[in-house]
Amino acid sequence: MPTTLRTTGIAGNTLSSLLRTGVRRSKPECVGVAVAYVSRAGFEFARALFDEFGVADVRLVSDTRDCVTHPLALRAALNAEWDVRVVHNPAGTFHPKMYVGGAAFDPHGGVQTATMALVGSGNLSLGGLKRNAECSILHVGPRFASLASAAWKECWNFGMPLNEAILADYEERFALRNKWRSLEDIAALGVADAKTPSVADASRKGGANAPPATGQTVLPANATVAWAGLQTLTGGTLQIEFPSKAAEVLNKIIDPTAEGAEGTMVCDDDQVRNFKPKFYEHNGMFRLNVPRETPDALWAAANREGIAVVSLDDHDHRVHFSVHRPGVQTDAVIRRSLALGTWGRTSTRLYGWY
Repeated sequence: MPTTLRTTGIAGNTLSSLLRTGVRRSKPECVGVAVAYVSRAGFEFARALFDEFGVADVRLVSDTRDCVTHPLALRAALNAEWDVRVVHNPAGTFHPKMYVGGAAFDPHGGVQTATMALVGSGNLSLGGLKRNAECSILHVGPRFASLASAAWKECWNFGMPLNEAILADYEERFALRNKWRSLEDIAALGVADAKTPSVADASRKGGANAPPATGQTVLPANATVAWAGLQTLTGGTLQIEFPSKAAEVLNKIIDPTAEGAEGTMVCDDDQVRNFKPKFYEHNGMFRLNVPRETPDALWAAANREGIAVVSLDDHDHRVHFSVHRPGVQTDAVIRRSLALGTWGRTSTRLYGWY
C-alpha cells in the first residue's frame, strides 16, 4: 500500500494511526513536520512515536501568528532537541499539515531519499490526531521523493529559528490572546486539549478534578488575571485569600514586597483604594484586606458568595479589583479558566487565573 487517501475521525480511522503506519512502514531516520498548530498533547504523541521507531532527527516548523500553537509544546520540542522554526507572517497564517520522512536532512533543508509523505488537513493536536473529521494522503516509497523534499524545504526555509527571546515574547502574546478569545474559539481551535468541565461539576465536592500542570494552557508567569471564590473569608470585613497559582499571579502583578508598595487598585466605581496586600511564602497564599467602601465588599462579607477578580489592565497597566456576585459575569470568568485548564479547588471554593 504505497499510497492511500483516508478520511479520519469519521469511519473509525484516525490521523494518529495513519501517521504511525507511515513511520512504521517507511522507517525514516529523519522526519520534518510542517503544521499550522501544535498542542501539548500533539507534541507528546509525536515525540513518543518518533522515539518508539528510532527517528534520530526531527524538525518542526509551525505558525505563531494566530497564537494557537502552544508555547509549552514549542519549549518541549526544543528540550527534546528537535530543531524548531516558527512563522509569524503578518500576510496570513502558515497553514500546511505535512510530515516528510527520509534518510537525512540535506544542507539546504530538504530531505534526502524521502520515503514517507503524509499531507492532509489535521493539525498536530488532540483534535487533529483523534477527534476531528479530516482527510489525508499517505505515500510510502521513493516515487515522490523529490516533490516531497522540495515542498518540505520551502516550508522549513519559510520559518525563522526559534530561540529563547522569541519564545518568551510568544508566551506573552499567547496568554494575552487567550485572555480575550471566545470560549467557542478556544474549544474549536484546540488551544487546550483537556475536556472542559461545567461550572457545576468543577464546583461540587467530588466533581471534576483540577488539571495537572501539563493541562494548564497559561502559566502564572504570563497571566494577568487572578480570581478566587468568596465562600471562605478570614478576619476583618473582607479579607480574601488567593491560593496557589492565583497567588503567584497576584504576587507578580501587585508585588507587595516592592519598596513603597501600597497595593492600590482601581475599583468598579473608578475610585483608587489601598488594599493592603501580603504574600505568605510558607503556604503560597496571597491575602488582600479589602476596604469597607469597595463596591460589594460588605455584600460579599455578609453573603459569602461570588468571586473576587484582580486583573492587570492591558492598556493603562493599572491593577483593577472587582467583586462579582453569582451570575453571568462570574460564570464567564470561571468558564474561561475551566476552558484553559487554569483553575484549582480548595475544600470550599474554586480559584483560577489566565
